[in-house]
Order: sequence, then C-alpha cells, then structure tokens
Amino acid sequence: MLTFPNFEVRESLLNHLLASFSDNDVAEIQPLYLQLLHYLEEKKIEKFQTTLHGLFARIPYQLHIKHEYYYHSLCYMILALMGARIDLEVLSDKGRMDAVIELEKIIYIIEFKMGTAEQAMQQIKKRKYFEPFLNRDKEVFLLAVGGFKAKIIRCLLEKAGN
Repeated sequence: MLTFPNFEVRESLLNHLLASFSDNDVAEIQPLYLQLLHYLEEKKIEKFQTTLHGLFARIPYQLHIKHEYYYHSLCYMILALMGARIDLEVLSDKGRMDAVIELEKIIYIIEFKMGTAEQAMQQIKKRKYFEPFLNRDKEVFLLAVGGFKAKIIRCLLEKAGN
C-alpha cells in the first residue's frame, strides 16, 4: 500500500494537482480552500457555492469530462486541502454517501450529482444518509451539490431532520 511520507508531501501533491486541473496558480489555491473551509464552518453555503463554481469555471472546456467521478475527484481534492476530516464513499445501511466532512461542531453529509442539486438532496433524504450521525454531539447538515452537467454549480443546504 502506498501512502504519503508526511502531511507536507500530501498537501503539496494535492495543491499541484488541483492547480493543474483547475488552471489556477498554486499560489492561488491555498487562500481559496481556506475560504471554503471558513464558509463551511460558518454555514455560508452561498459563498461556498460561488467559490466552488469559480474554481470549476476556470477549468478549460476541453478538460471537462462528462462523468460524475471526475467531479467527485476534483471536489475531493478541494475538500481534502481544506484540512477538514473527509471520508469518501461512506457506507450506511441504506446506501453509499459520496462524502462526509466532519468539522469541530458540524458534520456535512454530501451528495454530488451531474444533474441538479435538488436530485442530490432528494437522494440524501430518501436514503436517510444522516441517520448514523444523529447521535453525535454535533449539528448535522445535508449538502447537495449539483449542476456539473450544465457547468453551473449549485449547492443546497438543509439541517438533518427538517
């Protein structure tokens, strides 16, 4: 099994990969993902959405791939660079969540869709992905991210149980 020798090497590799895939300079990447983390911590999803959309808008059209896994990978790189604890393809008794981000006071259950954010939110609710996290001493939010097909990133946020 291959792994990174330390955090700095992991962060450097992810920084360079994200910079390459998003057509940004490496120096531009760190402030952006620190902003994204702040927006999640403060539940400022509109700002999170705008920043995420801006990153994806910088990707040249010929590099866009019409497969959901492409966007999962890019989102994973972005979210991993934030320094938050992120788990991908999290299994539950009702299905598989695309991602779970655990912050100090908040847990985000995330579903990515090529289609609409509404479709992603519907899947989270239908499969009750939030149930395994309700017994934690943290707020649990459902974060649906869609619009990759139309290249218009849209996020929906709801508190679990609403």
